[in-house]
Amino acid sequence: MWYILKNKREGIRRSESRVLRKSGNSAILTVPTEVMEALGVNIGEKISYVIENDSVKLVKEKSELDDLGVSKEFIEMVNESFTKYEGALRELADK
Repeated sequence: MWYILKNKREGIRRSESRVLRKSGNSAILTVPTEVMEALGVNIGEKISYVIENDSVKLVKEKSELDDLGVSKEFIEMVNESFTKYEGALRELADK
C-alpha cells in the first residue's frame, strides 16, 4: 500500500510499507519496481543504505565510471563491440 506524504521542504513524496522476511541469518526487504526506477537502478546494481538520525535513505551506489563521466550506454556499446569482434581483436593482440 502506498501513502502520500507532504513535506514543505521536499514537496510531495510517496511512501510504501514492506515486510521484512527471513532468509537464513539475513533479513530481506524487497524493492518495488517504482523505487528502482526512481533510483535509476537495475537488477544486479548496488544500492547503499545511508543512516541519518532516525531514518534510512536508499541511494544508488556510484561506480568508478560515474566519476569519469562514462555512461552505462557507452559501456554496453563497448562490451557489445568486444563480443562481436573478439576473434579479430585477439588476432591483433597476438601480432
